[in-house]
Amino acid sequence: MPLAFGWWDPLYSLRSRSLLILAALKALVTAPGSLLWGFGWGSFNDLLYRNTFIWGVRGYRNGVWNPDWEGIGAGSFHTHYDLLEAVLGAGLIGGALYVLLFCVLVRSARRDLLALGGVAWLLQVGCASFWFPFMLSFPFLAAAMAASVTPIAVAPAHPVRRVDLGSRLAMGLAVAVLGWGAWATARDALAGGRLLAALNRQDPAEVATEGKVPPDHGRGGVHLWWAALNYADFIDRQMAAGHKPTYAQGLWYIRLLDEVDAWTAQGRAGIRLAALTVAMRNDIVADQADTVLADLRTRELARWGDTVLRVLRLAPDRTDIAVSYLGWLASGKHYVPILAMCEQMALLHPRERVCLWFGGFAMLSDPMTEAAGLRAMHEALGLDVEAVVPVAPDIRAAVEANFPSGGR
Repeated sequence: MPLAFGWWDPLYSLRSRSLLILAALKALVTAPGSLLWGFGWGSFNDLLYRNTFIWGVRGYRNGVWNPDWEGIGAGSFHTHYDLLEAVLGAGLIGGALYVLLFCVLVRSARRDLLALGGVAWLLQVGCASFWFPFMLSFPFLAAAMAASVTPIAVAPAHPVRRVDLGSRLAMGLAVAVLGWGAWATARDALAGGRLLAALNRQDPAEVATEGKVPPDHGRGGVHLWWAALNYADFIDRQMAAGHKPTYAQGLWYIRLLDEVDAWTAQGRAGIRLAALTVAMRNDIVADQADTVLADLRTRELARWGDTVLRVLRLAPDRTDIAVSYLGWLASGKHYVPILAMCEQMALLHPRERVCLWFGGFAMLSDPMTEAAGLRAMHEALGLDVEAVVPVAPDIRAAVEANFPSGGR
């Protein structure tokens, strides 16, 4: 806990891993039924997105973007705590089987040294969180452990009994599943490699001919989420360096955004992938008013608010994703759309700090609702809206000046 709250942090990685574990625990607490059956294999990246803003995590400080955890803008495909990973994936039954695996290793070891190694392994990869790929490499490690606990074979004095048909079928099914997984992984890796090569060549003719990006529901690999996220980040850094996107880069940006939109609209996208529909639009509106993406910017302005609401239905606690959209409306003095948007958001998350702040700001424009607007903004400050909204110190002071005794 001291690591999670930042009271003692000799290594930044320790606090980060503590927060990953806390986010996983929050997911289990908010959905108690998951303790029975889990969330499914590889679900942590989406769960982390839903529960990013946990105890003490901030994106802004004194009105300036200065996140104190890389988890705000990046994903993670595992908790760095394998026992917890097993519970997330398959509930308490999965966690019990995970522990049982080590118990069998210790119980069946041919030598005391192997038993001691099994205990150390459990402490290391399960409790101490030092080693996290165990669940990913499970088939290989299971084979290694089976070899370590199987008695040394002795040549039989009688002919070996034939393996029954059921055993042959089970073995064949296992080989088929592992073979299909290996083929699918190789196929997606090759397709992802071809896509990255095409992105680097910057040939406009390839944009329409390149095949579909391998989807993974936002769960890692050289897939749609990684490709679109990194390409959007590349364009953003290029703009920050003073270089506008080229014609080919613009075509690729449109292609990736449309593909992310298509997967999301079809209901096949994970939360991470769906969230990209908002993040990429945020970048377009902020930076691309006079570039080759200007027409795309005009097209997407009308869809921006609906896109935000679609993601909020998947992750109601992540109202921070509406900050760019509401901030853009506020800068243009579009107060009625702000109130309409906040009314929709209140159905998903009542009395939430982001809409209290922006809705209150919109109400300041009408003398009849000005007092209510100030109260809403003051309430938002009490809910630490400054962690997710760039609130300048003078704005905070102006709001608090109307509540000198801290009252309402």
